[in-house]
Amino acid sequence: MAGTRRLTSAVLLLALGVAGCTSAGRSPPEPTAPRPFQGVTYYGPGSRAALHTTEEHLVAACMRGKGFTYQPQPRPTGPNRLDTDP
Repeated sequence: MAGTRRLTSAVLLLALGVAGCTSAGRSPPEPTAPRPFQGVTYYGPGSRAALHTTEEHLVAACMRGKGFTYQPQPRPTGPNRLDTDP
């Protein structure tokens, strides 16, 4: 009796696992450009601009706290912007 119950449970779990792995009639997702770590380190243009602005203001505040003057720099533009602002 216990052996039959275990076998039934195992078959049921296997069937649920197989059913959960099927595509359920959905089309496959659109291919995206390959990015490291499945894109978790990719930020869109708006996010990059916000991160740059925030970083510049934090640097200015830190420098001011140490007695230095620092003017937040605008985000670089042009073909070499990745060389100056990764």
